[in-house]
Amino acid sequence: MPDMERLTDELRVHLAKTPEDKAYARGFNAGKYFARKQAAWCVVFGAVVAVVISVHAWH
Repeated sequence: MPDMERLTDELRVHLAKTPEDKAYARGFNAGKYFARKQAAWCVVFGAVVAVVISVHAWH
């Protein structure tokens, strides 16, 4: 349900009363997306390391 999450993230920014609250909501959203990208890169790196180790184990 990423569409619903995107909607609630935008709604949080839109309903913020002060500029500080808007900045916090935008930063929270940006941090959440950055953390997801970072986790995906860690999984990819782990997969590559596993493949390299398994290839070297066969030789």
